[in-house]
Amino acid sequence: MEEVYLDSNVFIFAANDNDPKSIKARKLLTSILKNELIGVISVLCIDEFVWKISKIVNDRNLAIQEGLRILDFRNLKVFPVDNLVMKIAFDFMLKYNFLRPRDAIHLAVAYSNGIKLIISDDSEFDKIKEIKRQAL
Repeated sequence: MEEVYLDSNVFIFAANDNDPKSIKARKLLTSILKNELIGVISVLCIDEFVWKISKIVNDRNLAIQEGLRILDFRNLKVFPVDNLVMKIAFDFMLKYNFLRPRDAIHLAVAYSNGIKLIISDDSEFDKIKEIKRQAL
């Protein structure tokens, strides 16, 4: 079964109203729950999600509860960010001078785990040779 890396914006869109990207994000997460795909994220994804949701709803506790729901999500692998991942991220930042640190970390987690596809609304990933991006 294919593993896909999910950028934090997938979860952020899924938590939003019913705009087209939100609907697509929820369908994607449903396909992971149904075991049609295996989702992969890093701990950074949860950090970004909780931060953004807390700002949108102005409720830190609700954002934390939503972050905990991600941890309990079926068929979703959550990888750590360790020294090796950070070294890979810095290598990517040196190779691609436009790459922001957080995006480099997402890329490094995917790359170090052999994942070739990232689902993201961030078109910067289109310029990266090591991974293919699928937009929402």
